[in-house]
Amino acid sequence: MYVRCEFNPIEVRLSSQFVEQVWCSVRIKKYGQELLIGVCYRSSNVAITGPDNDQMLLDTLTEVYNRPLLLMGDLNYSDIDWSTSYGGSATSQRFVDGVEDGFLTQRVLDGTCNGAILD
Repeated sequence: MYVRCEFNPIEVRLSSQFVEQVWCSVRIKKYGQELLIGVCYRSSNVAITGPDNDQMLLDTLTEVYNRPLLLMGDLNYSDIDWSTSYGGSATSQRFVDGVEDGFLTQRVLDGTCNGAILD
């Protein structure tokens, strides 16, 4: 993650055990609020990440609910249809449900790489 120093970013560490994440906070001058900015990467290789990785990602989402938030990354849920909020597997559907529980919005709606939509 790169953030201009003029935004005075402050590193934020969450209590979630999800490994591939980095966060910072910046103050929005117009509103005087803090904006939490995060980048996460979810590997789909369970042999590398372990069986609890998906739950740890959901724990991360839960931890940032109710905060002004911008979350970016590649979460490798290629079977999610964001137009219908449908996950093609139980794991993907749990992630979609977690996104909806936190009133988060998927903003990228067009395919970026071989038709895949970054989530």
